[in-house]
Amino acid sequence: LLQCGPDAFRRGIGLLLLSILVSSSAPDGVSGGGAMKNRPVLSGRSSSALGSTATQAAPGSPASPRAPAVDRVRSSAALAHAMRPVWKMAVAVLFYITVGVLITFYNKMVLSYRGFKFEITMIFVHSISNCLLSAAYCYAFLRKSSLVTSSRFWPGRITWSIYYRQLLPLGALLGYRCLFASRPYMALTIGARFDITLTNLAFRLSSVALTEVVKSGVPLLVLAAGVAMHQETLSRRKVAVILLLSLGIVLTTFGEFRLRFTAIVAAAGAAVCGAAKLVLLQMLMKGRDHIHPTLSLMYMTSSAVISLLIPLFWFEWSELVHSSWVSSDVILSTLSMLLIGSGLAFLLNMSELIVVQWSSALSLCVAGVFKLIIVIIVSSALFDFRPSIVNVFGCVLSLVGIAGYNWVRYHDARRAAHYEKLNLELTEFDMDDVTPAGSDIGDDDNVFK
Repeated sequence: LLQCGPDAFRRGIGLLLLSILVSSSAPDGVSGGGAMKNRPVLSGRSSSALGSTATQAAPGSPASPRAPAVDRVRSSAALAHAMRPVWKMAVAVLFYITVGVLITFYNKMVLSYRGFKFEITMIFVHSISNCLLSAAYCYAFLRKSSLVTSSRFWPGRITWSIYYRQLLPLGALLGYRCLFASRPYMALTIGARFDITLTNLAFRLSSVALTEVVKSGVPLLVLAAGVAMHQETLSRRKVAVILLLSLGIVLTTFGEFRLRFTAIVAAAGAAVCGAAKLVLLQMLMKGRDHIHPTLSLMYMTSSAVISLLIPLFWFEWSELVHSSWVSSDVILSTLSMLLIGSGLAFLLNMSELIVVQWSSALSLCVAGVFKLIIVIIVSSALFDFRPSIVNVFGCVLSLVGIAGYNWVRYHDARRAAHYEKLNLELTEFDMDDVTPAGSDIGDDDNVFK
């Protein structure tokens, strides 16, 4: 293919992708679509004649001179139809990576280089704008869905008691133990806000690459929480990945403990809060309180606005009103700067949902690894991050560990889905008490595959 022209190269890559899609969608044990009279059939086990040029006529029938032309037309149409979801997935993943890189360097530029040191104010403005944008999205696209509007979390059906008990962070006065045990949405809101706040603090005190690599330890904390709650099981591969990623993070932060200890603590705290946010979000999405992701984003940001009022007025308000950022000549530029970050934050949240919806969570994890690589390379070129050989080796080990973790999780998910499907088929087979006369049980061997 590399020695051919560009057109032949594109056609070859398209046919390769099409063959992967067709072979992955064809069930095991199903052969080609049964030779019919005067119709060309595939040679082999493929269940479709799309994209194949190896055809043969039925025995005893004359060969049709128009068959190759018809096959080419059908192959082109099938290729265009099969490539449509692939292009959608590729565009979604590229959009997620682009927005993630942009918002990372936006936060670094605003907090570190422009000297905007009001992290809570930035998150407050971002939360307000994200709440309004997600509410507009729900009204424009979800109000016609009966499945979403019939939920008890829909704005027209939700009650004040549900909103007060599960969404507002006032339950924090009851203590963190009660908060995490009986108020998952409040804990999720606090975890999300502390995650962003500590990340921005680490951006202001340290390099982008150091912050992102330390935060890459979130999967380890999620795995540890899953093992503690008896939702995960340890294996040799998981232990190897944990040791590799831990060693990579230690080597990446080697030599930074004296100069940037506060930044490392902030990044580690952001990783802990991010892991808690993911665990609680998974419990809410898959538990009894199932809710649409966009509705969840709307309620999380609205409750975050309320929860940030007290720390905003307590820590930053008096200094903010007397700073030069709110003077009459620069207040419009300050608001514009914050609104740009708000738009990027909303696009990042929505792109994550789109990637998971159009492809899979594995694609999101792989895209996150690729985004981390881009962030490290660009930050080394633009900012003051000059890593040593030990730091570079630690970054490489961290990336390999992240990729290995995602690979292990992917294979565990596939194995669990296979066992669940097998148990369902065996259950259906056991419930078939009566066998019709003349049927052959031995023909159903595919049930046990």
